Amino acid sequence: MNEEGGPVLVVVRSQLLDETNRSEFLRLSRLTDGWMSQQNGFLRYELYESRSGWFDTMLWRDRAAADIGNAAFATTGLAAAFSKIVKQDFDAFEGAAISFDQSKGIDGPDRK
Repeated sequence: MNEEGGPVLVVVRSQLLDETNRSEFLRLSRLTDGWMSQQNGFLRYELYESRSGWFDTMLWRDRAAADIGNAAFATTGLAAAFSKIVKQDFDAFEGAAISFDQSKGIDGPDRK
C-alpha cells in the first residue's frame, strides 16, 4: 500500500471521558495543529465533531513522514494530556488515496 510515496491520511476517532472536557479537548487540538504544522512532511490537520465522537484527520506527504510525525507526537506532553481526557479505546485509520486514473489502472499505482 502506498509504496510509491504518495500522501497518507491518518484519521483518529476518539470519545471524551466526560463531556465537560470539551473545551480542554479543543484547546489541546488547537495546540496539536500548531505542533503538527512544524513537522517535516505535514500537510493538514482537521478536527470534526459528531454524535459518535471526535475525528482528527492528519494528512502527511508520505508514509515515512506520517510514521515519524506520529511517533514523535506520541512522546509529547500533548499526547499525555489527551490521554487524561479521552477514552483509551480510540480507533485509528491510516491509508493512502486510491487513484481512479484509467491510465494507471482502476486501483492506481499502488496495486500491481
